[in-house]
Amino acid sequence: MSKSPKIYWDTCVFIALIDMEKRKTSVLDGINACIDRVEAGEATLVTSTITRIEITKTKLDPKKEKRFVGLLSRRNVVERNVDIRVADIAREIRYTYSGENDDPKIKTPDAVHAATAIASEVDSMWTLDGAGDRLRPSDLLSLKSPICGKWNLQIEEPFEAQGTLFRALPSGQEPDADEEE
Repeated sequence: MSKSPKIYWDTCVFIALIDMEKRKTSVLDGINACIDRVEAGEATLVTSTITRIEITKTKLDPKKEKRFVGLLSRRNVVERNVDIRVADIAREIRYTYSGENDDPKIKTPDAVHAATAIASEVDSMWTLDGAGDRLRPSDLLSLKSPICGKWNLQIEEPFEAQGTLFRALPSGQEPDADEEE
C-alpha cells in the first residue's frame, strides 16, 4: 500500500481556497481535489504556523474564519512551528537566494515556508507565488530543486493529480493519445 501524499501549502493557497479567488480552473480544481483527499483521510496537508499570522482575522468574515480554523484543526492538517531547524534552513535559503548573480531574492516569510516544507519532508510544496501575470524575482515558483543545491523540494502550482502516469510528466506536458491506454 502506498503512503498518502504530504502536501505543503503556502499561505496564498489557503487564501485562494477561502476567498475562491479568480484563478485558472486547473489551479482551483487542484486545490479542491487536495481538500477532498484531506477530508477523506487520503492526504496530509502541512503548513507553517506563520500562515495564521499571514491570514489575519480582519480580512476574513466570520464564515471564512470558521472555514480556515476548521481546516487547520483537522487531524491530518499539520501546523509546524518555526523551530531551530526550520530557522536554520530558512536562513540558508535567504543567504543563497539573496538576489545576487541573477538568483531569486527570497523574502523571509517565503523562506520560512520553504524551510518548513523541507523540514517536514513533504512530497510537494504548493504556492501561487509566481503563478500570476506579475512575475517578480522573489517568487517561490522561480526556485528549482535541489533548493540551495542540497534539498529536494518540488515547488509547484496546485494541480489535480490524474494518477501516477500523469504525475510523472514534466509540468505542462500531455501524454500521447496512444500512451493513455
